[in-house]
Amino acid sequence: MIRRLSYVALIWASIGLPVWAQTQSNKTIFTLDQLIQLALESNPQVMAARDQTRAIGGQLRSARAIPNPEFEVNTGQQRGTSGGLSTGNLSQWVVTQPLDMPYTRFPRVNAAEASMRAAEANRVAFEVETIARVRQSFYELVRREAESRAADEDLDLTKQIRDRMQLRYDVGETARFELIRAQTEFLNAEIVAQGNKLRIEQARSQLRKVVGFNLPVNFEIQAKVASIPTLPELKVLL
Repeated sequence: MIRRLSYVALIWASIGLPVWAQTQSNKTIFTLDQLIQLALESNPQVMAARDQTRAIGGQLRSARAIPNPEFEVNTGQQRGTSGGLSTGNLSQWVVTQPLDMPYTRFPRVNAAEASMRAAEANRVAFEVETIARVRQSFYELVRREAESRAADEDLDLTKQIRDRMQLRYDVGETARFELIRAQTEFLNAEIVAQGNKLRIEQARSQLRKVVGFNLPVNFEIQAKVASIPTLPELKVLL
C-alpha cells in the first residue's frame, strides 16, 4: 500500500512539475513605459473617451457639410377635359438646392467645434489621469516588493538569532527569557513578512485594474533605476 501511494505521488509530481515550470516561464516582465502604453490601449475609460471624440468628429463633419440638392420626380396620367389639354402620361422633375444661410451655418459649425474641443479635452484628461494612476500603482508595487524583501531579510536574521538562542539555551549558556524574546521577535518578523506578501498581491491587483484586461495575471515589473552621472574629477571642480 505504501509503495502504491509512493507511485501515485511520483506520478502527480511528474505531472505538476512541467506545469509549474511552464507557469514560471510564461511570466512577462513589463516596464513602466510598457504598462502606460498598454493602459492607453486597453483602459475602458480611455477607449470610451476616444469613441466619444470620434463620434463628435463625425458630427462636426456633418455640420460643416453643404446641404445636398434634392431631386424629385412625379409621374401620373393626364386626361384633358377641354380642347387645349392633351391626354396621356405626365412627368415632372423638380430640383431643389437648400440655401445654407450664414446665420444658421455659423452657429451650427461653432457649436460642433466647441463640442469637439470639449471631447478632445475630456479624452486628454482621461489619458493623463490614467497615466498618473499607472505610475502611482507601479511605484506602489515597487515599494511593496522592496518592503517584502527587507522583511524577508529581517525574518532570516531573526530566525538565525532564534536558532542560536535555542542552542545556547540547550547547553545552559543563557536564560529562558532570552529564548522567549528571540522567539517573539521571530514570530513578529514572520507576521510582518506575511503581511507584506498580502500587500504585494493587493498592489498587483490594483495595477492590473488600472492597466486593463490586457495585462496578464502572472506579470512581473522591472523598475528602471536612474543612472548616476559620472562626476568630473576633483581638480576640474576646483
